[in-house]
Amino acid sequence: MLEFGGIEPNPSYETLMKAVKIAREQQITFLLAVGGGSVLDGTKFIAAAAHYDESVDPWEILETLRSKRQKRHPDGAPC
Repeated sequence: MLEFGGIEPNPSYETLMKAVKIAREQQITFLLAVGGGSVLDGTKFIAAAAHYDESVDPWEILETLRSKRQKRHPDGAPC
C-alpha cells in the first residue's frame, strides 16, 4: 500500500504526472481515491496514464485514444 497525498483542487499536470511516475515505478495495480471531485478526477487520469508506457503522452490518451482506450488500472472510491 502506498499513499500519494497532495492532489490540489484543479490539480496541475505536474502533480498528476508525479503520481503516474510513482504508480509506474511501484507497479501499482489498484488506485483508491479518497477526497473530493479533484481527487476522483485526478485518480481517473492517473489510472489511465499509468497503464501506458512513458513514450505515450497522457494527453494523447485522453484526446486521441479516448474512444479506443481499452486499458487502465482499476480505481475506486469509498461511498
